[in-house]
Amino acid sequence: MNQRQRNEWIESAKEQVLRNASETDSCESDLMALYDECANGLENEIRAFYSKYASENKLTETAASKLLTGKEYRTWRKSLEGYLKDIQDSHDSKLILELNTLAAKSQITRKEQLLTNIYRNMANLAGRSDQELTGLLAGLVETNFERKSFDIQKIAGVTWNVAKVDERLLKQILSYPWSGKHYSEALWGNTDQLAALTRRELTLGFMAGSSVDKMAKEIDDVMGRGRYAAQRLVRTEASYFANQGQLLAYQDAGVEKYRFLGGGCEICQRLNGQVFPISEAKAGENLPPIHPNCKCTTVAAYDIPVFKRREGNPLKDNPKFEEWKRRHMEEADQADIGPDQEKPRGLLAGLKERKAAKDLLKPYAEQVKVIGDINLSNYKKAAAELKRQLAGTGMDKLDRIEVFGSQSEPGKMASARQKTLKLSDDLMNRPDRYYSGAVVNWQKRMERALGELRAQMRGDTTEGQRKQYAAYMELKRYIRGNVLYAGKEIECVVQHEMTHIILNDRKLNADKRLFECYNKAMATGDIYKISHRASTNEREFICEASVMYENGEPLPEYIRNLVKELRTYET
Repeated sequence: MNQRQRNEWIESAKEQVLRNASETDSCESDLMALYDECANGLENEIRAFYSKYASENKLTETAASKLLTGKEYRTWRKSLEGYLKDIQDSHDSKLILELNTLAAKSQITRKEQLLTNIYRNMANLAGRSDQELTGLLAGLVETNFERKSFDIQKIAGVTWNVAKVDERLLKQILSYPWSGKHYSEALWGNTDQLAALTRRELTLGFMAGSSVDKMAKEIDDVMGRGRYAAQRLVRTEASYFANQGQLLAYQDAGVEKYRFLGGGCEICQRLNGQVFPISEAKAGENLPPIHPNCKCTTVAAYDIPVFKRREGNPLKDNPKFEEWKRRHMEEADQADIGPDQEKPRGLLAGLKERKAAKDLLKPYAEQVKVIGDINLSNYKKAAAELKRQLAGTGMDKLDRIEVFGSQSEPGKMASARQKTLKLSDDLMNRPDRYYSGAVVNWQKRMERALGELRAQMRGDTTEGQRKQYAAYMELKRYIRGNVLYAGKEIECVVQHEMTHIILNDRKLNADKRLFECYNKAMATGDIYKISHRASTNEREFICEASVMYENGEPLPEYIRNLVKELRTYET
């Protein structure tokens, strides 16, 4: 290898390190957002608990140790059993064991009730973090394999077709506990530790009669330690799997040795420039990562004649990476699949679909995050509606669009805050079920609930039963739960949430016209022809009415005029 080729290798390696860092930073940012979300959830749980049981903003160990009432226990038990059913296939961690242990108890204290809610938040955090990290690491194996294959051919001046990373091989790489512990196990273990520390801080806080603010601060400090551990894990695992992808490229090309490239610390400086056989590569010894947060990499150490043995062609036109990939990976891959064969689907296919989904939404937000299974046709619907909505608002882009796990917020379709739009993965995959529940079966659901209450009220009736019956009779007056139209559920949700964003952007959330119009609709009974959602407050009212307006459903003139006025940016 001459000096020119060596310099090319070093420059391409540096560029790939930067690309890997960008992907890692993005994942890390998403994980930190999950940790922040969890920390806020924990604080809310504590404040709600204190609000219910504490006096003068303090709670003693004695008060916290009182047993729940029969009704409280039944509600708690039903909620927990439902959650455990949803996560029955999750990791065998101490956290899940704690939840199962609590679920098995015939009596439960207030403190254990709070712990249950906190453990549930922790388990959600671990599961969503695991999913996020798996996506990153699988993507790094693939992209580093592709990029290093391209670099080898470009620098060698010889080109040949390259097969994509086999799904089984990828799973094998991802499952290998290279540091003695699988990354998923380490992630759940970190969360188990957080749960144990949380239990300790809560117990100490109750014993000391700590205030809710002090308790919340202690829990936030615990979460801070978790954030740091998660950051270190992400960076270290990302380095390992990126370098594994590069090793695959070396092996595929017939390169037998690699050169260590790095030197940010004393250990890595001693390794910098040394050459090692591919067959003897070992992470932590002669292959990055050498230590936590290691940013070192490798380059191929070879002589050009090694490629004379391949059935390749001279690389004449010096293609860009995307063109090379299309020509020597994607077209070759497609050629291997017969006309009657379905393209294999697996982990990598899912990653590509998530990338495609992100690309559809990227024109409409500065940041985009998607998770889970992807139905691209539904993402196209969301993208088209976002394009239409933004065109009439004066806003170029939203700050963030996020598809969140419906498991973490059961029943929630979407939300909007400031210029952030959140859509549930359940909505993006099965929107018809929301139409069925909120429109088609709304009256049936209410009638079924009333029937169950009537059966209970055949004998002596309690005040609570009478109030509940009256509440269901009121709900039955609404024609639907939410304003949704068959086949247009996603568009309707985007229209609803974009109205929230428009109101916020124009600082109209507290506009007195909203209150006046909402109160008139409540007084006249027009609210029943919109939806139950519209009755909750003046903002939900105008958002639901906006969806009706957008889809041509008749509205009373006073409501229609206000919707038109509030949604337009024209003066």
